[in-house]
Amino acid sequence: VVLESKAVPGAGRTFSVLVLSEKKDVRQPVSGRPAPVSSKAQASSSSEIPTPDIDMLSGSRKLFRPPGQAGQTVVKVTGEEIAAITHQSMKVSADRIVGDHINRQQPRWRNAPPSRETVSASQQLLRLVENHPDGLAEFDPVQDLHIRDLQLRERFDRVQILRAQISSLACLECPEFSTHVSPRERRRSMRQVLYFRRMH
Repeated sequence: VVLESKAVPGAGRTFSVLVLSEKKDVRQPVSGRPAPVSSKAQASSSSEIPTPDIDMLSGSRKLFRPPGQAGQTVVKVTGEEIAAITHQSMKVSADRIVGDHINRQQPRWRNAPPSRETVSASQQLLRLVENHPDGLAEFDPVQDLHIRDLQLRERFDRVQILRAQISSLACLECPEFSTHVSPRERRRSMRQVLYFRRMH
């Protein structure tokens, strides 16, 4: 769910997006200090940058459903990272969700539960995923915006051709595909995260 859009000098426009994630295991003992968790859990919780997904790279638009208990987070993305736009809309309290996320990044409120508005929006997202596991109908720029410019139409047609070509690549069948691609994608994503942090 896109919550807000901002123009960032030198980076174009960025979007704050509410996404589903696997709920983190935050255990708070009586001492007030977080209980130790396994190295696997630490690796999972410390890595908020998603790894490349074969379905996404192949052109599939299957919706992500957390394998465990569903949680949520707010991430910043650029237009280049948005794979598709749908006709689906949701009524959410965008400002309150963004404010809640910012507050829970502070050490004092890091273990606080998400706000009612955040939970409500997350539940709507989860129901949407459960009802449309194979994806939603995409917004068609040419048809829905009635684009008549031939050059622009050719660009969108080119995108469709590239999607079809990518989906036919043999490398996508490799069981280790994500393992091979993840390090490079993670470095690219990390550079982008560091850039956004410097801007803010």
